[in-house]
Amino acid sequence: MTAVSPAHADRILAAREDGATDDELHELVAEAIADAYFRKEGGGRAGVHVEFKNVDRLDISF
Repeated sequence: MTAVSPAHADRILAAREDGATDDELHELVAEAIADAYFRKEGGGRAGVHVEFKNVDRLDISF
């Protein structure tokens, strides 16, 4: 398991509390996943774009 940053978790939770749409939340989750899995340690992957689509289930723990 890889943890997303506390800053990303805070943004996702705040957006949810503020009534963000599913599409808006999906964008925030995609950004968190991209940073945690694909952009860590640099390596020229700073420009990687991740889309969060067609997901039937996602288990997230805080």
